[in-house]
Amino acid sequence: MGRVFAVAVGLLFVASVKAPLAAEPTPSTLRYGIEVGAVDSSALPTWVDGSVGKFVQRDGELTLRAYGEHSRRLTDTVSSHLVLEASGDRLGDPVNATEAYLHWRPIPRSNTRYRFRFGAVYPDLSLENTRPGWRSPYTLNYSAINAWVAEELRATGLEVTTLSKLPALGPRHRLIFKASAFGWNDPAGSILAWRGWSIHDRQSRFGDKLPLQPLPLNRPGEMFSAQADVVEPFKEIDNRAGYAISAEWRVRGRLTAKGMHYDNRGNPEALKDGQYAWDTRFNSLGARLALPRDTTFVAQWLRGNTAMGPLMSGAHAVDNDFESYFLLLSRRLDNHRVTLRYDRFSVDDVDTIAADNNNESGRSWTAAHRYRFSDRLHAAMEWSRVKTTRPGWAFNGFDTTETERLFQIRVTYAM
Repeated sequence: MGRVFAVAVGLLFVASVKAPLAAEPTPSTLRYGIEVGAVDSSALPTWVDGSVGKFVQRDGELTLRAYGEHSRRLTDTVSSHLVLEASGDRLGDPVNATEAYLHWRPIPRSNTRYRFRFGAVYPDLSLENTRPGWRSPYTLNYSAINAWVAEELRATGLEVTTLSKLPALGPRHRLIFKASAFGWNDPAGSILAWRGWSIHDRQSRFGDKLPLQPLPLNRPGEMFSAQADVVEPFKEIDNRAGYAISAEWRVRGRLTAKGMHYDNRGNPEALKDGQYAWDTRFNSLGARLALPRDTTFVAQWLRGNTAMGPLMSGAHAVDNDFESYFLLLSRRLDNHRVTLRYDRFSVDDVDTIAADNNNESGRSWTAAHRYRFSDRLHAAMEWSRVKTTRPGWAFNGFDTTETERLFQIRVTYAM
C-alpha cells in the first residue's frame, strides 16, 4: 500500500502542478501553516514512545510541525486536492500525505447537485476539525473522538455526495447525503482496543507506523504473537470493501447537524504482514450551533464495536464496544477566542479472554485561549486534564487509574 499510495500522491501532485488541461490558466490555491510550540506536562510516558500516555507531547518538548494544502482546478469541473503533514516524531516519513483525491463537480441540471471524490479522504464526521490541514479553530488538542479519527480512520475509494435545497424550509436550508465505498483501512480499531482513547492533535500520515505498548497476548508464543509491535492503520488485508453513509442538515449561519454510519467490513480472522483486519463499525451524531455574541456550541457522540480473531464462546477473541462524546463551548471576542471542552470516553471489553483486559473509562477537560495578531499570525495556550481508569495498565507497571495534565503554548504562521 505504501508504494501504491506514494505513486498516487505523486500523480496527483504532478497533475495539480503541471497539467495544462485548459487554454485559460487553471486557478490553484495553496494554504500552509508552520506551528512552533512548547510543552509542560505531568503525564504518563506518551504512546508515541510505545507507552500508554494519552498525550503525544513530552514534558519540556519544543514542537515543530507544518502542513500544506494544495488544490488545483484541472478542468471546469475537476480539481485535485493534496494535504501534506510534516513532523519529526519518527513514526513515518518526515513528510507525507494525510489526504489526496480528485474532486468532480458536474454542472448542475436540477436543484440537486452531485459531487464525487476519488482518493484518500477523512470520513466526513468531524464538526470540530474545519480549518485547512484538518485543524480545529477551537483547541490545539482534538477531542477523543477526532483524535481517534486522526489516528486510525481514512477512506481510500469513491465518495458520492448529493446536495439538495429545502425550499419549503427557506433558502438557508440544505440537505446533504454522502455514501462511500473504500478500502485500505482494515486495521482501524486495533489502537482503540489495545491502547484506548487519546487526547492529541497528531494526524497519521500514509505509511506511518503507530507503536503499541507491550501487551500480554502479543508476546512470543501467545495468541496474537503475529501482531507487529506497531499498527499500520491504512492497509488492505482482506480484500473486502467497507462503506460509510451520512446525512447532514445545514441552516446557513446557524446550525450544522450530521449523522454517520461507518463499517469497514473487516474479516476479523485475516492477517497480513503483522497486521490483523478488525471488524470495526460505529454510529456518530453531532451538531454545531451558532449562538448569540459570537458563541459556538458543538456536541458529538460516537458509539461502535471493534472485533478481531476467531469466535470463542460467542464473541471474537478481542471484542470491544466503545463510546465517546464531547461538549464544546467557544466564544470569540475581537481577536480573542476562548474555548472549554468536556470529553467522556469508554471501552467495554465483551470478550472472554481475561488476560486481554481492554476495559477503559475516562474523562477530560480542555481550556484554550487563542489570540490573532493578524490574519496570518496566531498564538494559543491550552490546558488539558485527563483522568483514566484502565485495569490493563497494571501489566505495564502503571496504576490502573491515572490523571495526566498538559499545558502547551503554540505560535502558528498560516497562509
